[in-house]
Amino acid sequence: MTNNPAAFPVETVRSLFPALHRTPPFIFFDNAAGAQIPQNVLAAVTHHLLECNVQRGGRYAKSQEVDATIGRSRQSIADLLNAYDPSEVALGMNGTSFIRLVSDAMGQTLASATKSS
Repeated sequence: MTNNPAAFPVETVRSLFPALHRTPPFIFFDNAAGAQIPQNVLAAVTHHLLECNVQRGGRYAKSQEVDATIGRSRQSIADLLNAYDPSEVALGMNGTSFIRLVSDAMGQTLASATKSS
């Protein structure tokens, strides 16, 4: 395998991220918590906020549609990850929030184990 940087379409990839085309131009040196998103993700989030931002678990059509969409998404992710069951897939705001939840749970578990010893 040759190491040919010209083979990677840098400009094509950059063109997918609207924030990289603002004036004046600047460089992002953020971590994942501040990562930029491509236009198709921005469009999907906008669509959700305008068309699908409803209470989940409701008995009305839009709520049921959103629940079904999330179920299909969870199944697709489970398939991609080869998960045993889609219920093993957790969806949330971002990785930082999940890491905090896991660390809180671990801390509580360890605290409980220490008290019962």
